Amino acid sequence: MGTKDQEGLKDPLCDFVSFVVPYNRTVKLVINGDDREFSGPLSLFALIEQLGMKPDRVAVELNRDIVAREQWSTTTLKDGDRLEIVHFVGGGTSE
Repeated sequence: MGTKDQEGLKDPLCDFVSFVVPYNRTVKLVINGDDREFSGPLSLFALIEQLGMKPDRVAVELNRDIVAREQWSTTTLKDGDRLEIVHFVGGGTSE
């Protein structure tokens, strides 16, 4: 991290700015076996919203670990993360 000057010294301000100032970048994910790209940074909760899924009907596995719904908003997705998303659908007959 950080930008080096002509003498090869790092500018610590660049590390600070890149940490504090959010920027848009592409996050490459694998979702249910398919490669997908999204604008980042991106939380798991934001991904579920972008996919148009109802959070109360979805279960998510991130890199082979199930993520509790309470952790979705604080779970930041990174390049290469692998997700399995199961969307529950109601059905049957009402007799």
